[in-house]
Amino acid sequence: CLPAGSSFRLDPVKVQSSLREPEPTRSGGFRPWRIGVQFEICETGAMNGSSTQPLLSYAQNGEDVRLLRALGERPRGTYVEIGANDPEEYSISRAFYERGWSGVVVEPIQSCVDKFRRTRPRDRIVQAVCSTRVGNIPFFEIEVEGQGNGLSTTDPKAAQDNVELGTDVREYDVQSLGMHQILEGVEHVDFMVIDVEGAEADVISSLINDVELRPEILVVEAIHPRIQTPSHEGWEPVLLEN
Repeated sequence: CLPAGSSFRLDPVKVQSSLREPEPTRSGGFRPWRIGVQFEICETGAMNGSSTQPLLSYAQNGEDVRLLRALGERPRGTYVEIGANDPEEYSISRAFYERGWSGVVVEPIQSCVDKFRRTRPRDRIVQAVCSTRVGNIPFFEIEVEGQGNGLSTTDPKAAQDNVELGTDVREYDVQSLGMHQILEGVEHVDFMVIDVEGAEADVISSLINDVELRPEILVVEAIHPRIQTPSHEGWEPVLLEN
């Protein structure tokens, strides 16, 4: 959604060229088609001028578009993505990487980390989870047929909910780092994404208590995994107070 004073133009040729073929999953199913819509944003407000550089949106709900509008046409910037999962599919940071940005991506699953290392050489890849519980902690890799492992989590309740739904859940230990370790050497964060499938409050607690650095914009998943009900009440009050 674009507010008054903004507009976008769809290019049918570009939309067609950005269709992705269905990809097989390890469980034998297929990921659904994703259409990456490439369009031009013509801003008159937040960007103090106009932008005609095409943006291919990869994010699931257009978060990258909203971030571009809020941050403007910065030639370079730094993002931090906690629970990055995939470097392209549903990625909020991918469009910014393609525009010259770089940052820190935090992801514990080996196959996802390998993909990031192949496709994001400018990013710093941290194979871990972010938590107030530093050390090795249980991690639940959740594979949903046709949707991949994007629901994986450190939250036991979210994992149990998936077990009750008949979903394949594999438990193993992963390295856990505090936000002070993840942000070591980082002086400024244009935006941070926290998408950790039920463990958002724990990550936010580490952000608030472990570091003084604050991102300009914080994007947090605000629904419970699978059941799609609001979850912000568990972390929003503390975040707004700090």
